[in-house]
Amino acid sequence: MNNKYCPNCGNELPKEANFCPYCMTKLIAEDGTEIHSKKKISQKKLQRIIGVEIIVIICILIAILLISRPFDKTTDSRQQHDKKEQYTDYLGVWYDKEHKNSKSITETGGKKIEICKVDGENIVFSITSVSRSIDSKTAHLDYLKAKLKNGQADFVFSDDGFKNSGVGTIYLKEGNVHANIRLNSSDTGGSWDISMDTEFVCVQKYKVGQTIDIDGILDKYENEKIKLGERTDVEYVAVSSDVRYTFESGITIDVVKVGDSELTSEPYIRSIYIDYERIKSAYKYCYKGVDNTCNKEKVKELLKGGEFWEDGSTYTYKDEENLTYANILFDSKGYVESIEYAWWK
Repeated sequence: MNNKYCPNCGNELPKEANFCPYCMTKLIAEDGTEIHSKKKISQKKLQRIIGVEIIVIICILIAILLISRPFDKTTDSRQQHDKKEQYTDYLGVWYDKEHKNSKSITETGGKKIEICKVDGENIVFSITSVSRSIDSKTAHLDYLKAKLKNGQADFVFSDDGFKNSGVGTIYLKEGNVHANIRLNSSDTGGSWDISMDTEFVCVQKYKVGQTIDIDGILDKYENEKIKLGERTDVEYVAVSSDVRYTFESGITIDVVKVGDSELTSEPYIRSIYIDYERIKSAYKYCYKGVDNTCNKEKVKELLKGGEFWEDGSTYTYKDEENLTYANILFDSKGYVESIEYAWWK
């Protein structure tokens, strides 16, 4: 190498130079030894080095933040909860598109899905298919319970009312419901069945927490059962032709069968009983505004326009116009504990 550098200013000098002509610094010490030079770092190279160091420091800081950041279980749980909760928007009655304007498919024929419960990963629903023939054959799958994942629930069934078995899938997506039901090949050929590949539209919607008034619910069972939530028990009443249904909502109803012994022959509700101590439902229930938040004075205020009498802890209200009555039982604190609502005998 022919050149050297000034140890003071860093400028490049000839190898034989004894001093720096730029800053006048001596390059030879008094003892005759050469003062070692230092190479000047160019400004551009210095900027590159500083830039690389800054980038490295930023990367290290980002890595530290990512590693040290705790997993937010609350946020993740909330996101999952929101994803599940949105399916409660599907609670209600759904008709096939062709019969969306029908008052009742039991009269016009058609298909119906009733979604009565969405709880976490579980969905409970009923599916009905009514023929358009004079005898109105009805195939039905009542209170199916299935796992709901990404808006899809698969299920199996053993009898649709016509001894058909099979599998199906219900899809909940973007405010629409679709059902695809297939029969086992060995069961085809019956007089009617539940098979379908059908789009549905909502004709009656329910919301979590809404209040349902049971006044007027003494009607056709098929039209009213969606309001009662998931059915949990069936009992045949020996002294009558009634069938007693119990729902997880804390409600018990007696259903009268009309005609033969099949539920497809337009059964209607004879009576309904609400036990507020056992109530567990997405909905709240009252009778003409009376519920378990009412004391005796409030009940008297709400129930007007009919016969009313008191017997100890029970009030009886008779609705002359609708030929119905309600027995209202109070607890030890004077608040409504239960309500029995039925046709007047």
